[in-house]
Amino acid sequence: MLTPDESLGNRVIINGHEYPNSALDDLVLDRLPSDIMRAAKPHQIKGVEFLYTRVYEEQQGAILAHSMGLGKTLQVIGFLCLIEDHRTIILCPPIVIDHWVMEFKKWGFTGSVYTGPKSVPEWLNHRKTSVFLCGYHMFRDLESNQLDRLYEHADIVICDESHMIKNSSSGLNRKVDGFRTLKRIGLTGYPLQNNLAEYYTMIEWCRPGFLPEWAEFKTLFVDPILAGYFSSQARDLSRRKLLTLGMMLEPVVYRLDSTILYSQLPVKREYLIKCRLTKLQINLYNQFISFYCRQSVARKRLNQSKQFFTAVNTLKRIINHPGCLMIDNNTDMSWCDTKLSDKMMSMKQSAKVQVALKIIKAAMGEKVLLFSRSIACLDYLSACLDLKKISFYRIDGSVGNAERQAMIESFNSTFDKTRVFLLSSQTGSLGINLTASTRVILFDVGWNPCHDEQAIARSYRFGQVKPVSVYRLVIDRTVESAMLKVNIFKTGLFQMTVDKKQMDRLFTQKEMRKYFDFYRDDHIDFTSFDTGDPILDSVVESCKEHIISVTNHHTSLPDMSSSYSEIQSAKAEAERLIVQYNHKQLIRPGKRQELMRKIESADFE
Repeated sequence: MLTPDESLGNRVIINGHEYPNSALDDLVLDRLPSDIMRAAKPHQIKGVEFLYTRVYEEQQGAILAHSMGLGKTLQVIGFLCLIEDHRTIILCPPIVIDHWVMEFKKWGFTGSVYTGPKSVPEWLNHRKTSVFLCGYHMFRDLESNQLDRLYEHADIVICDESHMIKNSSSGLNRKVDGFRTLKRIGLTGYPLQNNLAEYYTMIEWCRPGFLPEWAEFKTLFVDPILAGYFSSQARDLSRRKLLTLGMMLEPVVYRLDSTILYSQLPVKREYLIKCRLTKLQINLYNQFISFYCRQSVARKRLNQSKQFFTAVNTLKRIINHPGCLMIDNNTDMSWCDTKLSDKMMSMKQSAKVQVALKIIKAAMGEKVLLFSRSIACLDYLSACLDLKKISFYRIDGSVGNAERQAMIESFNSTFDKTRVFLLSSQTGSLGINLTASTRVILFDVGWNPCHDEQAIARSYRFGQVKPVSVYRLVIDRTVESAMLKVNIFKTGLFQMTVDKKQMDRLFTQKEMRKYFDFYRDDHIDFTSFDTGDPILDSVVESCKEHIISVTNHHTSLPDMSSSYSEIQSAKAEAERLIVQYNHKQLIRPGKRQELMRKIESADFE
């Protein structure tokens, strides 16, 4: 705790940690609730200070880009507690509104918190500190007169999961950009979540004019960075450009990755389990490859990314379990010569299904999270768990907030006997804390590696008191293993600066072909190592005919540490660009004049 004699000039001590040259003096920190003072970690206090300096003192925007599980919500609430008499609007995915409400109560926020469209007038009429929580869908659907009042009266605007702002031409972006205040905060676990264009849009919304115009930014950063995904010769330049970009953005983006958890939580081990296809899967997989390649040559549709991703999704259904083809009625089966029958639904027709179920069975007395990107796959796994009489909860994008929260609270309860939680990797796990779990199974591979990190962070986060084991299941020598290779490079690459990024969906014809090789059932001897995980060892022993190898996932990541010369080169380039674009002005003249007109108009009214 802070006491008066512990504030010496700009030196502040909180919970035994010293913060030299802090912007937070004892008069400011007196407003911080005691619950936050007791619980906040050093990096969270620094996050509060970052927001206070950038947003309150400098009256500018900022992005808090801490990795998931590091307590961004606490930092935002701490910051809002320091500011007196403000109206703040928090835009967020609808599924996390209840979580925000609970966090405001938990941390002793003394202002008023409003939710729902009917509470807009009350929030607007509130004269003291207040927060309005608004889902993105509701905000997008508000009438223009309601929007105008929000634009005028909001002192601070916060966008949670701010990568959802998407691109500058989206309807949501145009509406979010209408706020007159420059005090804007973006929250995201992965600033490069989707692609560099969306990252650029986030920065432009948060700090208008800080970056050069898009065409120049694309030439400077986007093109050389993306080139590193497909060309080993371009990867050195790709790394240096990312390093330079990270340095340029330090005044706007405060980034910490999940490594900070390692010294403060029990150990986390990650394993990569490579499996084989079954005979039925090989037959279906190669049938589809043959069909797709023939069609691509005949119709030249390999260049069309929409068909490419549709084809990849079909292959992923086969890889997960052939039954997923039968569950999903929208799957085009014109390519299939094999007669579909109920025998295809057998659990024995997928190595990944058998391995996942054996892990769950072996982990008696522990709670397990099972993630998949496919709703059809979740449907199949749900049926398997029912047949095995294993109790489970399930959350995907279709589950309502109230039901969702009830399942989370029950699962985390020491009295609840439900052992498994099935979740959608993409939307189902936002805003979920499931620290009662100690095992995490990532059933499939997607284009966006941050979805895996998001899934792991449901279990491995502050509040976890036990070791956590993560199992990544992948079918070797398939489209899935090809995706994994790219993800591993992206993961290592973006650990250098701001973090991970999804595959940019612009493939050349040559690059697309790499994903459509026939599966060869060559005999490969099983390889493993001393996992240090007795449960995994027992599963491997019973599934050797289905598993090719087990490795520590961290050893799969490339060494992306930067040399001294790389750092100095990037620093010099960043300094040159900062001078060139005169970042002291912060806002380009055109943007500045536009915002000045908005503010002047608001003041005049």
